[in-house]
Amino acid sequence: AASPGGDGLERIKDYSKKAVKEVVSKNIDNAVEVRCGEKEINYTNKRDHKPVVIVPLPEIQKSVNTTRTYNHRFVEYYLTVNNTGNNNYTKNLTVIDNLPVGLIFSGTISIEGADLVVENVNGQNISWIINNIPAKSIAVITLKVFVNGTGDLVNNLTIIDINGKNDTVNCTITSDPVADLEIIKFVSSTIPHKNDKIIWTIIVTNKGPNTAVNTK
Repeated sequence: AASPGGDGLERIKDYSKKAVKEVVSKNIDNAVEVRCGEKEINYTNKRDHKPVVIVPLPEIQKSVNTTRTYNHRFVEYYLTVNNTGNNNYTKNLTVIDNLPVGLIFSGTISIEGADLVVENVNGQNISWIINNIPAKSIAVITLKVFVNGTGDLVNNLTIIDINGKNDTVNCTITSDPVADLEIIKFVSSTIPHKNDKIIWTIIVTNKGPNTAVNTK
């Protein structure tokens, strides 16, 4: 509300106080009204409104081509950004993939459904700034990752808009240990004579990344 002034203005009412304070994920119809203490000659122009359409933060989902794999294999992750709004998402949106120890980024395969502004790789954190996601459409970032560990590997995905609003999801894969046993056999003589002593030597080598157990 405004205090009376020298111009005869008595008060102004704003019917959408929260519109300026916080952007919410729905449309806002911001109405305003003006009155004065004098006799009005026109009562048709005392109220006005300006509706605004809020573009919501897109929803995110993270998936993988296989949830169970072996150590030292490649997997593909799919980072899906879903613009559920009725308007194009034209602002910059930062997509961050935080890889845990045990996963190594091998490269971005493709980006579909959005424009790429910049890609940045900082250790285990890979980020893409994208924009221009059409209304009611999805953008998908596909990346290739090398598995370099075992057990449950939890991979987090976060999106952040230009105002700092964010959302985070995760995806877990299970990596099983793998071995690569090689066996070589030698003999002391391939053409022995009768009553000669023959010695066979067997060498077993594990060329895999993990310990081979219960080897027979």
